[in-house]
Amino acid sequence: MVTFFMVSHFLTKKEAKAAHQVNIQEEEVNGIVFEGLSNIQTVKFLQMQSSILSIFNEKLEVLFNRIRYHIFYFRFRVGMVNLCGESFRVGIAGFIIWGIFNDRYEVGFLVLFLGYFDRIWDSLEVLSDVTNEFIVSKYSISRIIDILNEPIRIVSVQGKQSFPRNWKTMDVKDLTFRYDQHEVLKGVSFSIKRGEKVGIVGLSGEGKSTIFKLLLKQREEFGGQILFDDTPLESIDKSDYLRYIAVVLEHTELFNLSLEQNILLASPNEFSKDRLEKALRIANLSGFLHKFPQGIKTSIGEKGIKLSGGEKRFFRF
Repeated sequence: MVTFFMVSHFLTKKEAKAAHQVNIQEEEVNGIVFEGLSNIQTVKFLQMQSSILSIFNEKLEVLFNRIRYHIFYFRFRVGMVNLCGESFRVGIAGFIIWGIFNDRYEVGFLVLFLGYFDRIWDSLEVLSDVTNEFIVSKYSISRIIDILNEPIRIVSVQGKQSFPRNWKTMDVKDLTFRYDQHEVLKGVSFSIKRGEKVGIVGLSGEGKSTIFKLLLKQREEFGGQILFDDTPLESIDKSDYLRYIAVVLEHTELFNLSLEQNILLASPNEFSKDRLEKALRIANLSGFLHKFPQGIKTSIGEKGIKLSGGEKRFFRF
């Protein structure tokens, strides 16, 4: 039995690693399929079919090779484990038969041994399969360990204060920020008065999006200060702060829900018919609702596929 567990454990780890590689490659193949279907219009208009299919076939070939390795290790493990078990069975049965011929054992002892061995063997096979599944799951879980160990960037809400609703000036003083070792912002300072319209212009990668990420409290490990009057941004409760902030993102993710449900996702508890109609009117969405068979209740499809590019831009607002 000790030999069985040693052989089974060693070969199970090999098979589990092969299964883990299959899972990783399956994710890559599924990712290519998902991205191709999600951007089907771009693929068609720019005639990317052949390039996408070429990449897909390359990843699919890698997947098939890894599946072959997995099948090989699976069969090899089963074969070696069965060989150990049958060798033990034949060896002990031969020894008992030898004892029977030498009047040391009765025939019933042989029957008893074979019956108990079959029962124990069935249990060991089940235990081996469960162990294999456990090891494969352990490899899968290990892939998210880095995410689980990632330190929390936004500190606890304890001790935070409400957003000052009557603020007059927002001051950014000597703002610095870096991604790991790459410095993005260094000594940025400016002031914006309430009601003032300001545009930030710069080359790609110069930190424009990073400034807005910091203003949206997505990251707090920055140097310098962001003040609303005399209140530091990092001392303000995030949930309360975001209630008074509106943002039009560069890329808006739309869900396979109705127009109304997509609009209300961000603030379902603050719904009112008047507010909804006002939002539709301000964003100029009410002008094309009549084109949809169920109006605002119409499902817009996955990633808003039923909307035109212009309609999606209006939807961002």
